Amino acid sequence: MATFLFDHNNAQQRRTRKAAHWGWVINYALLFFLILFGLGLLLSHRIPQKPPIILKMQTMVLDITSGALNFINYPVQGINHLLETISGHFSVYEENKQLKTRLERQERSLQRYHLLYAENKYLHKLMGITDIRSKHIGYSRIIGASSASFVNTAILPFGTIHGARKDHIVRTDRGLVGRIIETGRKSSRALLITDAVSHVPVRVLRTGQSAMVSGLSASNEKLLAVTYLSAGSYLKRGDYLVTSGVGGIYPPDIVVARVVSNHNSGPVRARPVARIGALSIIEIVTPSKISATSSSDEAKTDPGQEMNFRKEQPRPETVAQPTIKAQPIER
Repeated sequence: MATFLFDHNNAQQRRTRKAAHWGWVINYALLFFLILFGLGLLLSHRIPQKPPIILKMQTMVLDITSGALNFINYPVQGINHLLETISGHFSVYEENKQLKTRLERQERSLQRYHLLYAENKYLHKLMGITDIRSKHIGYSRIIGASSASFVNTAILPFGTIHGARKDHIVRTDRGLVGRIIETGRKSSRALLITDAVSHVPVRVLRTGQSAMVSGLSASNEKLLAVTYLSAGSYLKRGDYLVTSGVGGIYPPDIVVARVVSNHNSGPVRARPVARIGALSIIEIVTPSKISATSSSDEAKTDPGQEMNFRKEQPRPETVAQPTIKAQPIER
């Protein structure tokens, strides 16, 4: 009986080893077949005219692999989406904290600005200072520009019918661009601040000292020369230059340029804040000498305003004339 059981166990182990052996053989054969099949598909792409059977096999393999990849990729995408949602929640929380801090800081700055503005307005009224403000005329595109050796001008499709006049100021949201020197009915020509004949009186925003900036048309870097500095003045790199309003053409406090080189490195040079070489849309405003009289001119030209102006004028005082009562004549 024991011998029978021993022989039975040995036979069963032999069958198990044989089945395992054939299993390994089949697996290796299948792997080898798949490798050959894949190489065949890769090489088949180089065949200019493929047989129909190869095309069918390629499409069949593509369908099978795409389905398997989609099945495997679906849970991976779900896990990635969950991780992105969790990380996005934490990032939104941190960003919200930063935005709240920035908003509080800006609110404090805005309150301080309103206080300073009210104080400045009160001081101006107390000292009797008249603010020089420019009047908005319109916006225009630049349709042409000339940048020769000593000429830097721009052509605007904005003429007298649109309200353009000589010496009107051309600017952008960044800073000063130039002024109009010629006007036509439907177009005008503007002299850029980088032109050699352009001279703009400015002041240093940091110190308040006066200076003059002139164009350097021959410079390829579109720089400005800073001259006529006040005695004892010293400019630093990064100082901003704004219009001073001297001369009655350029309104005050328009940003013109930023200093890029000081006395230590040779002549003082500044780079225009407005991108002179990449201008697209510009704004036209009145110069300060026109805006100073604009209110009186409008009152004269506008009948409605003239009527209101007359109504607000106080009437002259009239001297009361003595009344004479008729007396009866006694006979």
